Amino acid sequence: MLNRFWSGWGPAYNNGEMIKWDSYGYYLYLPSIFIYDDPGFKDMSWVDTLQHRYNPTATLYQLRDGHEGMKSIKYPCGSAILWSPFFFTAHLLAEPLGYPADGLSPPYSWAILLGGCIYAFIGLWFLRKVLLRFFNDPVAAVVMILITMGTNYWSMAASETVMPHGNSFALNCVLLWLVIRWHEQPSFGRSFAMGLTLGIGVLVRPTEIFWILVPLFWNVSSWKTLITKFRFLWEQRMKLLVFIAVFSAVIFIQLSYWKYSLGVWVSYGYEERFAIWKPFLYECMFTFKKGWFVYTPLMIFCFAGFYFLWKRKREVFWSIALLTVLHTWVIFSWECWWYAACFSQRGAIDMYAALTIPLGFLIVATWEKAVWVKITVASLLGFCLVLSVFQTWQYNHGIIHTERMSEAYYWRVFGKTAVTAEDLNFLEVDHWPQPRVMPENAGLVCVDDYLYTFESDSSFTHESIVDSIAYRGTRSYLIRPPAEFGVKREVNFYGGTNEYQWVRASVWMRMDTALKPGMIPPMLCVSYDAGGRSLKWEATAFDSIGYVPGEWQKVVCEVMSPISLYRDDKWIVQIWHPSKTAVYMDDFRIEVFEPAGQSLK
Repeated sequence: MLNRFWSGWGPAYNNGEMIKWDSYGYYLYLPSIFIYDDPGFKDMSWVDTLQHRYNPTATLYQLRDGHEGMKSIKYPCGSAILWSPFFFTAHLLAEPLGYPADGLSPPYSWAILLGGCIYAFIGLWFLRKVLLRFFNDPVAAVVMILITMGTNYWSMAASETVMPHGNSFALNCVLLWLVIRWHEQPSFGRSFAMGLTLGIGVLVRPTEIFWILVPLFWNVSSWKTLITKFRFLWEQRMKLLVFIAVFSAVIFIQLSYWKYSLGVWVSYGYEERFAIWKPFLYECMFTFKKGWFVYTPLMIFCFAGFYFLWKRKREVFWSIALLTVLHTWVIFSWECWWYAACFSQRGAIDMYAALTIPLGFLIVATWEKAVWVKITVASLLGFCLVLSVFQTWQYNHGIIHTERMSEAYYWRVFGKTAVTAEDLNFLEVDHWPQPRVMPENAGLVCVDDYLYTFESDSSFTHESIVDSIAYRGTRSYLIRPPAEFGVKREVNFYGGTNEYQWVRASVWMRMDTALKPGMIPPMLCVSYDAGGRSLKWEATAFDSIGYVPGEWQKVVCEVMSPISLYRDDKWIVQIWHPSKTAVYMDDFRIEVFEPAGQSLK
């Protein structure tokens, strides 16, 4: 880990690739409040200085417009709360060590990294205490090795320490221990600690709210015990009030920041939505792009362990099962289901503390079986461990791509320690940065071709069709005031079965009068619609080709699809003319291209 970040101590004050991109957004609370006294980002000069000096992000997507001229951090503040002791230490030491006390110089990065490592060790310490309540020391040790090194937690903790998931894992290990101890002996101190731990956890990742199910259903194995549990909670109501008060006070930190910077108490800062009623379960679990069971196959054994948990420790089963089902359903319904640049499904790491328990019961049950069962299960678990460690190494060395994995590429690099230029050809198409012109040598084939000549098309009204004026033939389509839009065509994409598409839209246009200064020219617009909203919009303006009044000229717009989300995704192609002067259009054409051999509709 030290070797990975050693460049952070360089003379250029490079922050060692640690506080960058998303982590920069989680971290911004600390310098904005405690160094620059500017939580609303009213003076962006200090942000520009940090951007110029350290280049922590390509664009400031971490901020969004607030109210009264302010900006607001779109990420929750939980990570900043956890990092704050290390941030303050770095701020005191930066200048004595010869670095600027600006919030991003190397001491800050190293402090945050050290904090992540400390929290990881704290989490593992408490995880061991939890496991020893259910299993003997050898079984607990095996489970800890498997869950840390046999999953994508290893990648997150060792290589992406400043991301929030490792901290969530640690908080959940502590919370699980507190739940066990509180049910053994309720106290105000443990109630306070549970409220604080869960509150900070929710501020780190809001989906942590589902962990409330663990203390709520702990020791519940039937309807009868559920009633008993509610009676028990009522008897401990004063301690529950402490839990609720502390939890609410922690959450209020985030709510007050939103109220200050956005003018509202509650806000959602991401562009992606949650498709709760049609989650991306298959994509998240089984695809080679980012499948959980593909890149973290140990999870198959964790889920299998629920059978043995039900048989042997039913009073724990429901709390962990409900958490797993609801948490998985929600995080796998997020529209960015591949969770951007990461190894495997990073959103699932938050559940791993709980999933150690069914895994442990599977190992215990296996040990009681015949020798061939022990050898088989042990071999499979060992394979999952070795595979995870090796693929984590591949990921850290760029062999497993952060976002563009495909089934063909996965098998080409399986077991490899280096890749060739030929291997890279099998990666999923690069969606970033978005190309503006359709490549000629991408193996694309035309699968749909729509052409409107307006010569004999009865789908358009007589008022829109004009005779004797045409680019070709005798008829054209006239957009005349007060109309603002011309012909509109929708083309199905069949998201979920197709990898990607290109659309090439073209139309011949003619304007007999010149646009006056300030008037918006007509445009050929192509948008990609998913879930009822546009994920992408491109347009080619008529004046961008240097039009001449009274002459026919061709306008072309080429657009590549984003990553498909839903089976009813579609293209929308139309002419938009907000200035509402007369415009003729003819030979309106839409061509759809796909990679040769792509899944058929």
